[in-house]
Amino acid sequence: MDADPPHAPPKPHGIQRAALAALASARSGGAQRGLVVHFTPRFLLGRNATPDRSHGADLLAQCEDREVFRCDLFQGIDTGLLSPFRYLGVPDDVDYAQIPWRSAQFDPEALEAALATEARAANALEQFRRHRSGPAIGFGCSMRHADFMAAYFAARGLRAVAVHSGAGSAPRTTSLERVGRGEIDILLVVDMFNESSTKAWTYPESER
Repeated sequence: MDADPPHAPPKPHGIQRAALAALASARSGGAQRGLVVHFTPRFLLGRNATPDRSHGADLLAQCEDREVFRCDLFQGIDTGLLSPFRYLGVPDDVDYAQIPWRSAQFDPEALEAALATEARAANALEQFRRHRSGPAIGFGCSMRHADFMAAYFAARGLRAVAVHSGAGSAPRTTSLERVGRGEIDILLVVDMFNESSTKAWTYPESER
């Protein structure tokens, strides 16, 4: 049987824009890296919100070390592209050094067990009452953690609901609308309003 005919190498394409630099890094997505190599773009423009990666991958090298434009957080605020914010560091008694670190993240079950406690919830509630100035968003490390915190706040007279991808989630759209109308004090979420969010939402008086 005759061997398969050799495939001609792909011709260079005039691709000028591609949001593939991060995906093509040495420590992420082999399929995306192969796509960049296959098309051999004459000029690859990578866009990334987090160029300084925790795993140490060199994203700029994917674009031949040519940085076209960079705007960090404080530049964005100074130029009016982002809203200014106030950051408050509050006490947390969790000993994170005792939580196992696996695959570039805390062990999910151990982290949940450490965070979903009465003591930590009581501290969160105290800080919330001390610093709040309107509806707030709370971030859970898991669906159980978000449900636990919502139940804890609700049991103490606050209008709190949890929104996530699980069966027990409050309705996403109507919950956001209720926060906007001031009908919810705190919205506990999982994988929303962060880098993996699927829905953009802006409410200037909410506090994170």
